Amino acid sequence: MAKPSTLKRNLTDRYLKSLKGGSKPYDVRDTEIRGLRIRVMPSGDRTFVLLARYQHGADPTRRALGTYPLIGLAEARDKARRWRELIGRGIDPAQEEERERAAELRKQRVTFAAIAEDFIAEKLPGESKGREVERDLRRVFIPIWGKRPAVDITPLDVRTVIKAVKAEGKNYQAHNLLGYVRRLYNWAIAQHCYGIESSPCDRLEPESIIGDRPARTRILNDAELRAAWQATDKLAYPYGPLLKLLMLTGARRSEVSEAVWSEFDLTKKLWSIPAERMKADAAHIVPLSDDAMTVLKSLPRFNRGDFVFSTTHGVRRLKRTSEEYAAMSAYDPKRTRL
Repeated sequence: MAKPSTLKRNLTDRYLKSLKGGSKPYDVRDTEIRGLRIRVMPSGDRTFVLLARYQHGADPTRRALGTYPLIGLAEARDKARRWRELIGRGIDPAQEEERERAAELRKQRVTFAAIAEDFIAEKLPGESKGREVERDLRRVFIPIWGKRPAVDITPLDVRTVIKAVKAEGKNYQAHNLLGYVRRLYNWAIAQHCYGIESSPCDRLEPESIIGDRPARTRILNDAELRAAWQATDKLAYPYGPLLKLLMLTGARRSEVSEAVWSEFDLTKKLWSIPAERMKADAAHIVPLSDDAMTVLKSLPRFNRGDFVFSTTHGVRRLKRTSEEYAAMSAYDPKRTRL
């Protein structure tokens, strides 16, 4: 009969439950995983241990894997296999587990708000819709998820927010919001510093949870146009004149705000927008009405740069600012986009 300290058999849950404490600790070796043992104390407590050389040239030592039944047999065997693989690669399992614990703690400390602030500061400046994205992140997502670890946000969390917006009849906004949070997570994953390896938006299809993206058909009526025109008189350059020219030409916001004087022939009353600034990648000629000419002739001309609307003496195009949002609100009291 084998000595109590050197028992060896194929461990099963039934056998583990039957083990009793003796006058001194003893081990039962598992025949399936080399080095795996169950150590039984006189008190009857049972602990899985792995006997191995944890450092090259060192003597074999026992290290605890976990107490039975808090850790089950299958889990103990999986952990023992994982440890033996690490040892074979020259990695100390204790150090690796400490590294993993530290990484998990870092993930828990990285909140959604922290990543959102980094995204806003590093990615959005200079984007034509950057302030719009920032506004919606701060208004919709940060108040709900801000204090939560970013890795804990689930597809259900995202779906719940988007479906709530859809329930308000704001389908277009729901599509935008889903796109914004998808962009944020894709950006965070690409940074390789937040501990995020997947996005909660990966399998969320807009058409499935929102429906088709509606085409925008809303236009301002005469009363709204009149109110908007009157509001622009209260706005100084560049925003007041910019909005007037939008209304008078029907051009897109970016086409007007990025216009340069060399595109205008004031003698012929024509505005030639080059192909690279047009959505359809084709040059476009805009006839200028007398009212549009009046607006253009009232604008300052700068010696340092050619941009028509600029806060840097014509050197750089107009960037979206809080003042522009105020102007946009004045242009469209019902928040219709330009």
